[in-house]
Amino acid sequence: DGRTQYVIVLSEEADETGRHAAVELTHFLQQVTGAEFKIESKSPLRKERVIAVGPGAARRIAPQIDLDGLGAEGVVIVTKGKNLILTGGDDATRGTLYAVYTFLEEQVGCRWWSSEVSTIPEQPTLKIGRLNLRHVPQLEYRETFYLDAFNGDWAARNKTNGHAARLDAKRGGKHFYEGFVHTFYSLIGPGKYFAKHPEWFSEIAGERTHKNGQLCLTNEEMRAELVRNLKARLRKNRVATIASVSQNDCQGHCQCSRCAAVDAEEGSPAGSLLRFVNAVASDIEEEFPHVAVSTLAYGHTRKPPRHVRPRHNVIVQLCSTDCSFSRPLTDPQNRGFHNDVVGWSKICNRIYIWDFATNLSNHLLPHPNLRVLGPNIRFFADHKVKGLFTQGAYCTSGAEMAELRAWVLAKLLWNPTLDAQKLIDEFLDGYYGLAGRHIGEYLKLTHDAAGASEDRLGVLAESPPRFLSYDLLAGAWEHLTAAEEAVKDDVEIRDRVHVAQLPMMCAFLLQWANLRAEASGTRWPTADSIEAAYERFTTVARHNGVTRLSESRRLASLEEDIRRQQDLLKRRRVSVFPPMRFFPLSPRVRRIDGMFPGQWRFALDPDNRGEQAGWYKVGYDDSEWAQVPVPLFWEQYPMGKGYDGVAWYRVAIDIPEQFAEKNVFLSFEGVDEEAWVYLNGKCIGERTVKSTGKTQAEFWDNPFELPLANARYGGMNTLAVKVRDDAYAGGIFKPVSFIIKER
Repeated sequence: DGRTQYVIVLSEEADETGRHAAVELTHFLQQVTGAEFKIESKSPLRKERVIAVGPGAARRIAPQIDLDGLGAEGVVIVTKGKNLILTGGDDATRGTLYAVYTFLEEQVGCRWWSSEVSTIPEQPTLKIGRLNLRHVPQLEYRETFYLDAFNGDWAARNKTNGHAARLDAKRGGKHFYEGFVHTFYSLIGPGKYFAKHPEWFSEIAGERTHKNGQLCLTNEEMRAELVRNLKARLRKNRVATIASVSQNDCQGHCQCSRCAAVDAEEGSPAGSLLRFVNAVASDIEEEFPHVAVSTLAYGHTRKPPRHVRPRHNVIVQLCSTDCSFSRPLTDPQNRGFHNDVVGWSKICNRIYIWDFATNLSNHLLPHPNLRVLGPNIRFFADHKVKGLFTQGAYCTSGAEMAELRAWVLAKLLWNPTLDAQKLIDEFLDGYYGLAGRHIGEYLKLTHDAAGASEDRLGVLAESPPRFLSYDLLAGAWEHLTAAEEAVKDDVEIRDRVHVAQLPMMCAFLLQWANLRAEASGTRWPTADSIEAAYERFTTVARHNGVTRLSESRRLASLEEDIRRQQDLLKRRRVSVFPPMRFFPLSPRVRRIDGMFPGQWRFALDPDNRGEQAGWYKVGYDDSEWAQVPVPLFWEQYPMGKGYDGVAWYRVAIDIPEQFAEKNVFLSFEGVDEEAWVYLNGKCIGERTVKSTGKTQAEFWDNPFELPLANARYGGMNTLAVKVRDDAYAGGIFKPVSFIIKER
């Protein structure tokens, strides 16, 4: 009835976090009921009709209460007669604060959808039944790496504790890193050490190098210097609980005789890495017993070693870079990462995961991964994972469903057993109001299409996924316009719907010419001209704080894509990312599909030395090269992330004997950008600026074909392709096949 006989009781010994917990409880209960709840902390404390906050106050009410085993973040919510206890454990860092927020969420109905949008119910009469809840989070590290999720109040209220959130002592603090990731060269900088100590760095092909390389992990002198540097940093960073000693963001592991021998014995380059990290962790433990050493199982180090085991103060963080994110980890497409997680879980008790919840190349493009969030987090929890860093769109507002993903992920990280779809539905209703149902239908449409497609949903796709056909986009836009109509009189929610429309608008813009051709004869669903559509897109984006498409691309860079589409419209071309349509073949031309394997050998060539080294030759040993799926942009390979320059592909192909009597061509449907093609050691053609007389921007997405010269019919042939890409995505991104033309 807007009045209360209850007071909030807090021990005089309560720390800053405990006092903040009591203030937050008072604040929200007053919003809900209209009643003023007083805080008492001086003795003698009341023992009836009280809400006891924190372990000190809890023991005044219930001296025998069991708070053992709660750790830093476990919560107890229990009623004792007419009293309510909200507490964490003794000496808990955040437990009491989390008990208050859990009570407000689960019993009162408060929701903090984003840093600016919440649902605080109005209940003048608030009745609480008998309670006996105890929860200890399985995941000790929980981070939803979205820009809005960095807000300290949102992070505390949704119980995330990662390094990027603005969580001060009042809000319970967080995990602090010394260095975060890819720290080899920050600890042993090439500028300082390479000239004098090249032996401290990777040996590759017989030469010591620091370009696209790592450290020589069997060099004891280097390790001693790294430990000195790390200790010096930790002495300056006394709040650090984790120190990163992790590989650079590239391949290039050391292949000297000592490192190679260790890796051969261990069956993986993770062997030399983990032995090194174990030694560093041992070296710092006496002075910094509270600090764990974190390293990556990423790219060449993701496969677990045979023999060495992580020390108790070592964290191994696996990266899911090459997964298909529309499918759960139990799906065959994700077998590699699934098996590596299982393998590490057998030897490591403190696994962290670096996961991805957005398209890193374009945060605005549709990325239908919501259905796998729950199953994947439960899989991690079942395999000894103790921490999850989920990389989202941290550099801009307005990313695709950013607030939804951040909130749902926070709930699942706190309790992996929750039903993710129920959480999604709850968010849609709470955040979008009457538009929520239509937004849900839009999401269902895109997720159904992704589920039906055999394509991988990667995290480095600059183009819209191929399942986003014209028909799907048109249907999705109907749901989104219905959402806008449902809230046309609510300015705030209408703005949120406009932001939800941006991904579809972006997908239309990036393949406008092709979609206009597909839509021929049907009603076009959005603005008639690309110029008008782009103007609306930029107006909505700027109004809502969208500044970037990705880490490396500003929003304004989209103008280049618009100009490309305008040029295609002028030339009546429709070749921009068609939904896996082959370029037209006449009745006199026949394509032969299925002759090229799905896995090719691949290597980066940043110094452009591949031709000199004979990478195109038949007998060249490419066994150390990565095996990668083709077609796919190389940015979607672990070693290709963010890479511009030269790279090589090699594959063995059996060319049938009957081809000798036919007019056969080698067909490339898409190579971004320049390409030189070698068959059995001879260059049979190129598609380059020099050969075409055009710029890369004019031909990067055009198919091309070459006469099948220098072939060995009826036997195995070696195909090598050198690709040079100077901007954005690169590589063989569409199928390679043979075509036969009548003479």
